[in-house]
Amino acid sequence: MSDIHILDLDTLQTEVNCVFHIVIPGADNLAGIPWCDVIKEYYKPVPVLPDNDVENALISDGKVVEIVEVMEFSSTDLSNAEREAEVEKYYTDLKDKRLTRLQKQLNFYGKEIDI
Repeated sequence: MSDIHILDLDTLQTEVNCVFHIVIPGADNLAGIPWCDVIKEYYKPVPVLPDNDVENALISDGKVVEIVEVMEFSSTDLSNAEREAEVEKYYTDLKDKRLTRLQKQLNFYGKEIDI
């Protein structure tokens, strides 16, 4: 499975369209529901990229979150290696932020309380 799929760069090479894949941890939320089930039930994910059967199955099962984003480069004077490094850093930052947000947002998802 690939973490990053680069779709295209704009003609000025200031932005890049990407599909990022973030693996969901194999733990449970506070309600005792596996995170992959939480993602699957809450978001009902539909894969973006065709012809990617293995990855698409993981996305549909909630084991991987797929994020489509346009990333802006820091400069138009970057080498290809520098562009790639910026995309990788963007992914790392995005992954950390998104996992933290999901854990805060859905930590009690599925909790049922009887009084």
